[in-house]
Amino acid sequence: MTDSKPSNPMRDHGYFAASVQDTLSQLGASRDKGLTSEEATRRLEIHGLNQLQGKRAPSFLLTVFRQLRSFLILILIAAVLVSVWVGNWIEAGVILFIILLNALVGALQE
Repeated sequence: MTDSKPSNPMRDHGYFAASVQDTLSQLGASRDKGLTSEEATRRLEIHGLNQLQGKRAPSFLLTVFRQLRSFLILILIAAVLVSVWVGNWIEAGVILFIILLNALVGALQE
């Protein structure tokens, strides 16, 4: 036995493949007036608001810390530690300032 369901262009190929009239009748809408208020309210209750579910943005502090994971930044942090170890406090401070400035600017750009 074969399944004798009529072809539905919306289901088979998508709304772009169907004629305007077929699409309107499938959606229960009018070309001039769109959906009735009752139908719009009913669909709103069934499907909810037409919104994308977005993920919460990471905190600013987490974004700053993620900027510090770069290999080059890790090398600069090692240079800060070596500079402190040998007593070059000014160099260590300048490198650390540049690292933090870079992390802040990168976080702000994200």
